[in-house]
Amino acid sequence: MIKGRKALHDYEEDITPNIFRKQINDDSCELLETLKCYVEQQWKTMIPDQWFHRFLEQQISESRESYNKILTRAAEYGSKFTKDNGLLSLIIQFLFEFDDDNIENTDVFNQLWNSLICEGLQGIRHYEDFTAPNVLQQQLQNDQSPLHLALLDYFSEELKNFLQQKEININRPEIFKIALDCVTNKGWLDGLNDKTVTNLIVPKMVKILNEKSKEYINTKILPIRYRSPPNTDPNSANRENDETKRQERIRECTMITMCINEYEKLQLSNLVEAGEILSDYASKKRFSSFISTCLTPIMYLLKRHQNLDDFCESLFFKYSQISSILREPILSLRMIIHILLLNSDLSLSRKIMSLVSKRNPVPFVQPSLKNHTEPYELASDIIHVWNYSIPTILSFGIG
Repeated sequence: MIKGRKALHDYEEDITPNIFRKQINDDSCELLETLKCYVEQQWKTMIPDQWFHRFLEQQISESRESYNKILTRAAEYGSKFTKDNGLLSLIIQFLFEFDDDNIENTDVFNQLWNSLICEGLQGIRHYEDFTAPNVLQQQLQNDQSPLHLALLDYFSEELKNFLQQKEININRPEIFKIALDCVTNKGWLDGLNDKTVTNLIVPKMVKILNEKSKEYINTKILPIRYRSPPNTDPNSANRENDETKRQERIRECTMITMCINEYEKLQLSNLVEAGEILSDYASKKRFSSFISTCLTPIMYLLKRHQNLDDFCESLFFKYSQISSILREPILSLRMIIHILLLNSDLSLSRKIMSLVSKRNPVPFVQPSLKNHTEPYELASDIIHVWNYSIPTILSFGIG
């Protein structure tokens, strides 16, 4: 039941060759038909939502071929594409036209799943090539659409367990209802940081909620292999490559967002107090904790007008020893400066920009963390350090 018909390969030595070949290759064999009946029964009994059963009946009447393809896939592969929510995974497969080769040999399913968790319903905008335009608009505009209801179902249980954690312990129904609506539409991080949610919670608890949200999203993002399967179609290969890069960017932006504390910005006093360089980098098991440890020594060096190249060379070497374990983004000075500026209040960010310009490249454009359609935005603090009489080294790369 877990591996579907593919599990038969594990018992090949116990089955006569003729029977094995028939049952593993014939799409009308008794084994596959039995598994399809079992899966169909599971859909009816394990998912009680009446709207889902009406949706299935609609799929059967309007597109029996598509219905059979998804039913056969479930019987063939078992729970491989069920993830941790069968209802949401089925709705995704019915709404988005993935063929078996595409869903089996690429990461497109995991990529779509991650987009929905990180960006909520808006995440489907990146996958318009896989669904009809009218279907896409229906899912985005109708709060009773199958995808909207499936995301509500998924986030409802997740959010309830999340808010009941000992450190958070938020049990007010009105907060849960508003938070659930925001998370469904905007994704986990942006949803819980929406003003309609944070205005209902005391500031002290908002900080805890923010930190716990970052821990949560890091455990829910599915692994992406970042490799494309062999493909002779150059246009298809280009699309695969573009999608891989886009997913890499989304994951990197998500990881950077997790390093930002919107509720406790660094101030000029933190720059003054920046002390000796910390060395215990490898003890940090989370990317956000690792980066947070680096910010103080970076400020310490900047206020002494130091070039950061030597420090970063040593830092990146230490980071390379643990990054493969953490599965984190490629680290760069460009990224660290960006995170430092985002974690600083207005006065400190301008001061940091001024100090960076003394001995290091100044960021002119920054990656846009929330608007994935517009990849870059102007680093506005550059205005306060620009000197028309002295050449300034600018950094245009995303890092």
